[in-house]
Amino acid sequence: MIQRFFVALFLLVTLGNAEEPSAFGGGLSQGANPYGLNETEKLIIENKRTSLSNKRQIKSLKLEIENLKEQLEGLRSVVEGMGQKIGKTDKKIADLQQKKPESSTDTVSLQEQIDALKKQQQQQYEKIEKVLQKLGAMIDDLAAKKSALSSKPVKKKRKTAKKTNAQLLKEAIAKYRAKKYDEAFKLFDTLQKAEYKPAQATYYMGEISYYQKHYTDAIFYFKKSVEYYDKASYMPTLLLHTAISFEKIKDQENARRFFNALIDSYPETKQAAMAKKHLK
Repeated sequence: MIQRFFVALFLLVTLGNAEEPSAFGGGLSQGANPYGLNETEKLIIENKRTSLSNKRQIKSLKLEIENLKEQLEGLRSVVEGMGQKIGKTDKKIADLQQKKPESSTDTVSLQEQIDALKKQQQQQYEKIEKVLQKLGAMIDDLAAKKSALSSKPVKKKRKTAKKTNAQLLKEAIAKYRAKKYDEAFKLFDTLQKAEYKPAQATYYMGEISYYQKHYTDAIFYFKKSVEYYDKASYMPTLLLHTAISFEKIKDQENARRFFNALIDSYPETKQAAMAKKHLK
């Protein structure tokens, strides 16, 4: 009987002139942070960003390795070319050394040619030494980059245990009491959609809307709460805040109805005493 009375009262005063509240996806329709993320969602986004950063670094390393490989091939060609020149120089020196001079002049000339070839050979050896040093450094660098690529840590997503509805409700109430209204609202909305204690969930959604001065939204959620269950301990507060919400949107007639309903149904409560003050 009481439930039918309250539901009828809500229907009477809300269907005619109450503004339909906005749908809520991830936060309050009029809140400062309508689509605020919880800690799990923040972690998922952070992991995605880290993974993207790692992929970019790995791609950069692969490009560097390919570049080093090309340079190594070039240096190998240089070394091979120098080796061939040294081989030719050695052959010339050997040929000159076997050649028998016909005069002292030929002997001096022959020795000068041999000395020149040896000097040229020494210069080629020095060039090869420098190239080999550079080649060794590049090989070390390539090995280090390959090692870094193979051991590059990839941040894995932490697996979080799914919370039960009872745990979510406890967390939502704690956030509500800490005045973290946007976070609390989202949790209560999840519980209401899961049909876990929907009367309590929608009551708190109405309370959050009330304290954030979204009075039309508050009336909407208080009405839903009563439709689920009208014998909860919070009913005096629900009726008081419904009446005050109507006052705030300048609907004095409906506000008076709810103040009177509160006084008649719960006459001994402090909420009823407050309602009487509003009616004076």
